[in-house]
Amino acid sequence: MKIASRHAARKPALAAGPLLARIALITAGTLIVLAIALLVLQPTAVQSGLRSLEVRWGNAFRQADPGLVDKWSIATGAYLRQFSGDIPELPEVVLDIPFAEMTKIYAKREEALARGILVQGEDDFVRGSMRFVGQTIPIDLRLKGDWNDHLTGRKWSFRVHIRDDQHLFGMRRFSLQNPNTRGFQSEEMFFQMLKRYDVLVPRYTFVELTLNGDSMGIMAVEEFFATELLEHQQRRDGVIIRFNENLAWSARDAITGQSVGWGGAFDYYKNAPIDPFGSGRVTRSPVLSEQYRIAEGLLRGFTEGKLQASEAFDVERLGAFLGTAEFFGAWHTTVWHNMRFYLNPVSLRLEPVAFDVTLQEGLWDTVSITQKSRIAVDMLRDQQVWQRYKYVLRDLAAAWEDGSLAEDLRRVEDLHLPALRTEFRMLPRYPLDYLGPRSAALLAWTEADAIPDPDALFFLPREMDQYPVLLHLGLVELQGQDWLRIDTAIPRDVRVTAIDWVNSATGQRLPATATNSLPLWFPARGITASGQRLDVALVPVSGDASAWTLEVTAGLDGRNWTRSFIPQRVYPALDAAPSPQLPLARLLRSHGEGALDDKLSRVVIGEGLGR
Repeated sequence: MKIASRHAARKPALAAGPLLARIALITAGTLIVLAIALLVLQPTAVQSGLRSLEVRWGNAFRQADPGLVDKWSIATGAYLRQFSGDIPELPEVVLDIPFAEMTKIYAKREEALARGILVQGEDDFVRGSMRFVGQTIPIDLRLKGDWNDHLTGRKWSFRVHIRDDQHLFGMRRFSLQNPNTRGFQSEEMFFQMLKRYDVLVPRYTFVELTLNGDSMGIMAVEEFFATELLEHQQRRDGVIIRFNENLAWSARDAITGQSVGWGGAFDYYKNAPIDPFGSGRVTRSPVLSEQYRIAEGLLRGFTEGKLQASEAFDVERLGAFLGTAEFFGAWHTTVWHNMRFYLNPVSLRLEPVAFDVTLQEGLWDTVSITQKSRIAVDMLRDQQVWQRYKYVLRDLAAAWEDGSLAEDLRRVEDLHLPALRTEFRMLPRYPLDYLGPRSAALLAWTEADAIPDPDALFFLPREMDQYPVLLHLGLVELQGQDWLRIDTAIPRDVRVTAIDWVNSATGQRLPATATNSLPLWFPARGITASGQRLDVALVPVSGDASAWTLEVTAGLDGRNWTRSFIPQRVYPALDAAPSPQLPLARLLRSHGEGALDDKLSRVVIGEGLGR
């Protein structure tokens, strides 16, 4: 009976186990159904929730595992675009690259990540295909971009060349890249403003990209410089040229400490080669070859100062390009190595082709960005270009004041922003409020008709401290008086603007040299090369000389800053080794043999010394 009662006591417990399991399964299933219903029926609520999570935890997760965060963003973005009825679908592009070819891409990426920059080679293109709207299109593809922001995460940047006369959106050459590298929607907003003045721009849009079965999410499509770009904007086929920046990327003299040449000898448009896009096509065509001869001749004529800007360029479009860039603070597109030029075969003038605006790096203040580009300054010194530039600034300022400019910009932004926000959920609207104060300040500046001075140029702040000294300076006694000795020291051209005596007590300054040839110019000294020297006679000060200090003011050629240096006493090089000036008796004792006979005024040399 005891045994039976024990079994009876266990029955409720045995019945409770399956019941709890069934309740858990029903609850879980209900939650899953509700979650699916929420995902399908309320994508807006899901997007809002995801945005809140990313505000709170996004940075922490990205630092812990950026690759996983990219996958999550791409997957949730695809879901939101699929179930949100008010978001336009993005065109889907699929790239298929054979494994053997893809290994070359992997190797090139690893090389770039190790070097810090992507250096292109002649054989970097690989073969593959692209699927779009039921078509399979043969392509050549390679990595693109300079800095490694084009290669991080899952969104790598590619240059695509379509073969066999096929195209994508009317383009045969284009780039696929992370929308972040061009400022998301702001790139297209700026291009639309340039179209108001018929300035050439590349086409720019967004697609949903898949590479070998892996989704890369939303990518920006940017047209490359080819015939289709010209034809799409009612221009005749012709050549597009540029200043080649390869020497600046290959150099290692950057003043910012980076292993490239920005800020160094080749970061200057007058020290860069000129070449065409599509050089092979140009070479094969006698017509294009002749156009290229003229195009390079015009650009080189401007570069060498033989032609005014209005003689080499289309004034209306160049002035509009510079004026629009100035209005928006788009400094990046006015840098010499981002400028492209099309030779219009009808007008035989060069037209600017806007490129790489990157407004997210803009100067959202009231500073002139054209003063930060030497080539822009040189262009604006032409009175015709300057007047057109001023007109466009006034035109854009008026459109801002009446509200039409903001309305046009928002209309373009609204075409892209909803889709972009499905994946880049923290993406804000482009801030426009800075344009009001900026346009007012620029108009006040330009109304003074102060054509830019190329000697008052922007310089990189670190440049002043790049070298501890600009010249070797010393006080040396020559011909019974003090002279200033100047020796070249660095691989940059240096100018001396002042040589003064400075009274440390009163601050009074007096010219220290009678020369009327200031400033003095000193050529660059090559690495390991011998320097050049100049001795400058100094005018002595009257009274207490110890109260005065010599001060030399010098700077780099082409820069509007100077530094002051105080020379120290130095002694001239000897042209012969002197004999020891020791007393004779001490000299003899130091050798241990020989003696001095004072009475006979003679030296007695011992046997050892005689030998």
